[in-house]
This record gives sequence, structure tokens and C-alpha cells, in this order.
Amino acid sequence: MEFTLIRPTVAQYASVRDSEDTASDSARSLRDTLSIPTEGVLPDRDSSRSCSPLPLSPGSPSPLSVSPFEATSAVSLHPPPLPHHVPTPPVNQRSIQSHRQLELKWISVMGATPSSEAKKSRKIRKLVVDGIPASVRGVVWLYLTDSKGRRMPGLYPQLCKRGRVAVSNDIWIDIQRQPQSHLYFMIRFQDHPHLRDPDGPLMSVLQAYLCMVPDTQYSYGLALIAGHILLQTPEEDAFWTFVALMDNHPRGYFSPTARLLEVDAILFEMAVMSFDKGLATRLFTDLQVKPMDFCRHWFTTLFAVVLPPTHLNRAWDAVMYFEGPVLLFRLGLAVLTFCRSFILDTSQCRSSADALAFLLQPPVEVFPSDPDHIVSTAMAAKLKEDDIRKLRPKIEARLKKQTLVARPPIFVR
Repeated sequence: MEFTLIRPTVAQYASVRDSEDTASDSARSLRDTLSIPTEGVLPDRDSSRSCSPLPLSPGSPSPLSVSPFEATSAVSLHPPPLPHHVPTPPVNQRSIQSHRQLELKWISVMGATPSSEAKKSRKIRKLVVDGIPASVRGVVWLYLTDSKGRRMPGLYPQLCKRGRVAVSNDIWIDIQRQPQSHLYFMIRFQDHPHLRDPDGPLMSVLQAYLCMVPDTQYSYGLALIAGHILLQTPEEDAFWTFVALMDNHPRGYFSPTARLLEVDAILFEMAVMSFDKGLATRLFTDLQVKPMDFCRHWFTTLFAVVLPPTHLNRAWDAVMYFEGPVLLFRLGLAVLTFCRSFILDTSQCRSSADALAFLLQPPVEVFPSDPDHIVSTAMAAKLKEDDIRKLRPKIEARLKKQTLVARPPIFVR
């Protein structure tokens, strides 16, 4: 269940996040800062402040819908209303108490276990599956990814000073002008105009990352991932969480060749065949849907184009903890489980176009109202990591051979 019991003030919250030099310091700061209410539920966290540190002041005009790097006329942007409403489960005293207890468990475990040891702890693994309260999610994500181990003091400000990168204009187009194919971004962040600011945190985080990792091939998935992290934590913390998350596995999806994405799409097709042969036959044989057609969007956005916000938060709780592609495959199998009835319905799903349209943006009604079911369904999928590890080099070798065969011969005189 997603609701926020605690809202620190902006100054207090920033100090907690920015002083995360050690896990124990973080836990102590949280204990001092957070005050747990005895009754009721505080309003949503976004109603009183922005989660990233550069909110626009009330009454500020919305950003221009054209790139500041282009000499074009300004056009006002009026984001469309949300197409779906995510049903909110009723809140009762028992759920409030459970939320409090889970919050205190996280505060305690972060003080007792160094972040570098978090992924070895069965207790923390169970807590991840149980969920992370919204009030401490940003701190916990920072902790789970061991971003402290990657943080280099002073580096982020230095990277920001470099300013624009080669794809700065592409980034701006994605987060601001929004072609129809990227409508999801505008819907997801329409209540956070500071993320569409040309000098805002999202532009800064992405430009700094692309300066630090220049071989990264930019796509709108990077903007979705970084933007969603910025909704949970201040700017510099968000940057290092983003760096750690990308190093986990997704960074390979943004290489110039995209070979990792191609391999994972094939492996996912095989996982679907093993998991649900009837669904796989209908999807890949009868409808002739290619796994790459939807895996490209699912994996490069970490399902941000598929899942409603509260469900995405729960999915990312697990993504921050579990390393490698297996968790992404499990989440993919969970999404297919929820979409299964439509795919198998021959009266509604008549073509590959119908299937792809549904898989890329499924109606929110297909997902369970309780976001916890996303993780529980994913973890219940029978998928062996060892099998995937053994198959990967075979798939890579096959693709490499196909590339060599397709390459035109080079004649040397």
C-alpha cells in the first residue's frame, strides 16, 4: 500500500539525504528527523513539496515547449489529464500500524548493516519483498544500491559545470516538447514542472552522467529512469543512485550496438516459453510479435512506460536490490500474466499491432489494485538464474556469427 505517514520539512529532509556518509549516520538522522504520527495519515508527499530540490515557486509559468538551444518561437505546453486513475485501497488502522512498523524496521536495519553488505542479508531481502515505505524510499534506495561506495565528493558539481553534451537538445525534446510516442513522460511528470526546466535537476543529472560515461547511447528511457529517481531523493543523491542502478545491468542497454538488449530479448522469449507455453505460442507464433519490439521499451525504461507510479515504486524497490537481468525478466513475466487474458482473447487481440499497443501501454485496470502484488507475482515466477547464465554465451555466440555472415566481404588486393 502506498501512502506517506511522514513528511519531513524540505530543510530537514535534504540534510538527512545529503549527510549519508554512513548507513548508521543515515539511520540516526532519520530517527531524529522523522516524527511518527499517532493517528491518521498525512497528505501525499507531493502536495506540500517537491521530492527533488529544485521546485518552481507557486505561480511560475510553465517551461517553454521548445528547446532553449533552438532559435524557434515559444509554444505553451498544456499537458493532457491523466488517462487513468489508479484505484487506492482503503486505509485502515491496521495498515497504518503495519506501515509504521515496516518503516522502523528499515531505519533499524540501515543502522545495523553497512550498505556494502545489504545484498548479502536475508533479513534485508525479506524487507525488500515486504516493501519500502514511501517516507523513506529515497534513503533506502541510496542504501540498497550502495551509492556511497561510488560517490566521489565534488565530482557531480564538476560534471555539471561542463554544461551541454552532444545530445542535450534530444534530452530537451524528450522531457519538454513531447512527441506523441513519449506522451507517457508528460503524463508521469506533469505535476513536477521543475523536471522540465532547462536548468533543472533532470537535465543536470543526465548531462553529468553522459559526461562521465560518454559511450552511453542516449534514449528517452534514461530520462524516465532519472526523472523517477528525482521524485524520491535530492539531486546529487539521485545522480549517484542513478549511476549505481545503471551499473547494475541496464547500462549495457544503451551501448551503440545494443547487443545486450538483443540478447536479453531472446532470453526473455525463452523464459516466456518455459513459463507459459500457451501464451508464448499465441504471442510469438500466432501473432508474430517479436520480443525486441516490446522488450526494448520495457527494459530500457525499467518498466516505467508500463506500470502505474505506485506499482513502479514497488517494482523498483526490488530492482534496487536484485542485480542482473533476472529480476527484469520476472517483472516482465508478471506484466504478461496481467495482460494474458487480452492476448489470448482472439476477438480483441487480432493482430500483432493490437498486442503491441496493449503491451506497451496496458490499461491500469489490468494491474491489481495492491502494488505489492507486482513483486509477489514476479518473485513467484519460476526462473532459474543459472539457466540464464548458461544460455547467455550461446546466444551471444549465435548473434555474433549472424553478424559476421551478414557483414559484406572485404577484398584486399
